Amino acid sequence: SASPRGTFLFLPGVNEGVDPIPFTNAAANAGLATVLPTVIAVQPSDLPQGATLDVEVLGGLTNFRPSSTVSLGSGIAVNSVQVLSPSGLRLNITVSPGAATSFRDVKVMTSLGAGVVEEAGGTGQVRVVTNSGQPALVSVQPRFLARRTTVDLMIAGTNTTFATPATVTIDGVTVESVTVVSPTSLRARVTVPDTAGLGFQTLTVTNGATEVTLPQALSIVDEIGSGAGLPAIALIAPASGVRGATVTVQITGTNTHFVDGVTAAQVSGTGVSVLSTTVTSPTQASVQLHLDPGAALGYRDLTLVTGGETAVELNGFLVEGGVPGAEIPTLGELGLLLLALGLAAASLLVLRRQRRA
Repeated sequence: SASPRGTFLFLPGVNEGVDPIPFTNAAANAGLATVLPTVIAVQPSDLPQGATLDVEVLGGLTNFRPSSTVSLGSGIAVNSVQVLSPSGLRLNITVSPGAATSFRDVKVMTSLGAGVVEEAGGTGQVRVVTNSGQPALVSVQPRFLARRTTVDLMIAGTNTTFATPATVTIDGVTVESVTVVSPTSLRARVTVPDTAGLGFQTLTVTNGATEVTLPQALSIVDEIGSGAGLPAIALIAPASGVRGATVTVQITGTNTHFVDGVTAAQVSGTGVSVLSTTVTSPTQASVQLHLDPGAALGYRDLTLVTGGETAVELNGFLVEGGVPGAEIPTLGELGLLLLALGLAAASLLVLRRQRRA
């Protein structure tokens, strides 16, 4: 399943025809995400009773921030929240052993400033499932590994008794080290060579006589982000502006061929107007934007189109609340203000005494 925002979901049950509900829910949420902030899915979506694990929250039209709060329903505690992007969160959660086995609706609340709070919801993104009582792996984060990178994986199990030494095996991937964090949690540092096979890979943990395996635990890709050689926006500065302001942003591209008078800028949504686009080199351009006083708060996609070439930065520009041009006075300015107020008060006192006389 894929969302309109480029989110990839792995829901194998639909192919076997035995578990279509997660796919149905994700498809409905992806459709809702075209018009409203939505939690499209959570991966993994099945949460065993009594497990502590990392999960990834995938949003659409969202503006996730460090202040975002997440609710997964009764019996599921959120231990920590890490912002991956405006549309991605990584959570560490604990499922109560007595949590009811059922689908749960996930809700993320995010304050955007100026009294505006974004509520991202949806239907049935997670499901609490019965704990089998047998040792098992339940999650691996991150879910995607790029060739030619070294990454720390967090591996979570349930009913496991991990202890040193433990070994982790992934086909085609070099495991540099394994650290036992707890009886149910491991950290593995892995290096993905250029020759690693692309696609889903199985992860196996061996600890003494116990071996646990998670099929299709993660996916190896050639590159995360824009493909090699494709036009992309590497930098936007400044990357935000307040409502009512006119802002000039400097854009740096990679593998781009900007041309003055040809390249045109576009901003997603309404309330942000492109006043001008000036190109100074094939990879450098400045764009003047006007943010309407009533523009919706949150992130916008910024795109530069040059003929048939398109370079885009999803969630590249942030519309914030506030008063354009408002500045906090310096101590010197405050001193002058207090002096002026003091002189005014003294003059008023003298005037009153003169009237009494």
